Amino acid sequence: MAILVGLDDSRAVIWQVFSSVVKPYATVRLEGTRRDAKALYRFHEAIVKSLRPLISEGIKSIVLATPMKTDLASAFLNHIHKHDVWLSQEKGQSSASFGELFGSAIELQEVADLVKKKAFTDLINRTTSTDADRTLERLDKQLSNLGDVSGILYSLEEVESLVYKSLPSTIRPEYLILTNQYLSNHRNRLNKLLQISRNRKIRTLIVDQDTPAGKRLKQFGGLVCLTGPVEVQDGR
Repeated sequence: MAILVGLDDSRAVIWQVFSSVVKPYATVRLEGTRRDAKALYRFHEAIVKSLRPLISEGIKSIVLATPMKTDLASAFLNHIHKHDVWLSQEKGQSSASFGELFGSAIELQEVADLVKKKAFTDLINRTTSTDADRTLERLDKQLSNLGDVSGILYSLEEVESLVYKSLPSTIRPEYLILTNQYLSNHRNRLNKLLQISRNRKIRTLIVDQDTPAGKRLKQFGGLVCLTGPVEVQDGR
């Protein structure tokens, strides 16, 4: 799953891109002109505000689509680097991976055509690979911590048991990451698991097996689930 942001002179249209489905998520309009620095600042901040819920769900791959011969994407990225550093830090917990692509992504048909192009697919693979690298760095740190493998699940059965469990548990699934080949080999079971995981706000990521992150993930069987402790609410 990824985010596609179509930018033009007066608006930003945000789309959620699933494997075979594109859904509109939000439209942000520029109130004023691009020559008005304050109006442009508010516009860019409104885009970030709209992206924040998706990013908090773990969707970290963002493609910016703009018309040819414009600097709309670079203007937005410059704003992020200056005013929303949390979103651009290379190893930040909430950081996202951005890609830029020339093309219109304002109307549904334009988006449907754009996502079929190889350039879009290649860009998504690069951005998701970057996100996967960050997650696998965390995995490697846990594994190097005196061989501690707590908080890591490797088998589909274990992951299903935790995700589907209705009884209270001391751990919760935080991040589910798998290769596209693993998904292909277990598609019937994984379609349900991935849908329920997304409904429960569990971060999910599918990476190309031929990328460095995918090859690293393949060493663990193709699927890894990182877990965390359940937060206990203070009832006082």
